[in-house]
Amino acid sequence: MPKYDLDAWNPEFFERLHGFLSLASDLGVIVEVVTLSNTYNNDIWALNPLNPSNNVNDTESIAFPEYLTMRHPRLFARQCALVHKIVEETNQYDNIIYEVCNEPTGHTPGVENAPDLEEVNAWQTALAQIVRDTDPHQHLIAGEEAYRHDGYRQGADMSFRQMFFDVVNIHPLPNTSYNGTDYDMGTFMSKQLKLRAVGAFCLAAQAEAKPLNYDEDNVASRFIDVDGWTIHRKRAWVTLLSGGHYDYIDFSILPGRETGTTGAQRHIRTWFKHLSEFVHSMDLARARTMPGWLREQPTHTVEAVFGVAGEDYAVYLADERELTEPGAGEPIQGALSFTLPDAKYQVACYAPATGLYSPWLDLEGGPVRFATPAFPHDLVVRIKKCTNG
Repeated sequence: MPKYDLDAWNPEFFERLHGFLSLASDLGVIVEVVTLSNTYNNDIWALNPLNPSNNVNDTESIAFPEYLTMRHPRLFARQCALVHKIVEETNQYDNIIYEVCNEPTGHTPGVENAPDLEEVNAWQTALAQIVRDTDPHQHLIAGEEAYRHDGYRQGADMSFRQMFFDVVNIHPLPNTSYNGTDYDMGTFMSKQLKLRAVGAFCLAAQAEAKPLNYDEDNVASRFIDVDGWTIHRKRAWVTLLSGGHYDYIDFSILPGRETGTTGAQRHIRTWFKHLSEFVHSMDLARARTMPGWLREQPTHTVEAVFGVAGEDYAVYLADERELTEPGAGEPIQGALSFTLPDAKYQVACYAPATGLYSPWLDLEGGPVRFATPAFPHDLVVRIKKCTNG
């Protein structure tokens, strides 16, 4: 079988990379450029160009978890060279952020002398310094501290307060800890909803100087159906209106099917377009989360309230029942109670699934009790202060 020559860069790869980043820039899309990734298991490590079986450059033979360490000088030098090359090629773009490693893990079960979290984090830090030294424009670097392979327990305190990251990536998982609290945000590929924990973690992390991004939310992404897409729509709305950022993998996209399936285009991709347009219709520089603002809301709902106090409020309500619970997804109806500053307002309901508003109605400031229409899954109540007196 042909082998890689690690001393020779592949110009076709970088031509494709530049084409992709240039097109994304033209479309106003921000790209996270990830320089390296976890190798996960022996089967994946067997395919890696840095595996000595696959190259002519005499890299060391290692146990796959050691790929995320500085234990092997020749292999680590190749990793450093790759990071340097990628940053050198891409730093000209103003629509990118970097991530050193996707899903770094330690404490791999069944592997003797597997690296611990501290060793993997030291490796990440060394590579991040190469990004900083190579990048004259000092793009943001996103990432997460290493998490435990045995049990997939991930902490967040070091990511926010000690490590080099400018943006903290968190994979929403069941065993995420922050400030002494554990958050169960759903099991990988489980079709669990866990909306309350998703929102609570965002709200808890708001005091930090670094933004939180739920990266590659994969709680239901392999289910290319309306149930899975609805779960991700609801988690995305809760995240954004609770002060976080959100992305997920659309598994309907495959080679030769780069625009996804017709169903994905009609549902999740259109729904995310509605979400983006809605959020960008608000004054994001001034808007804030408003936990505790509602005094009453329909049963079975979780809420996320976001806006500019006294001017513009978005109240997102979502059925928080899991698919396995009785009544999940059936229409919900109830009332909201809240207090507005004295002024004249208008209120309308917005459907995340259609991107359409109801007619606007007049509303007076003071204590308010507002009856919602019946809605399946989720609804937004938008309240805006009248500008014409």
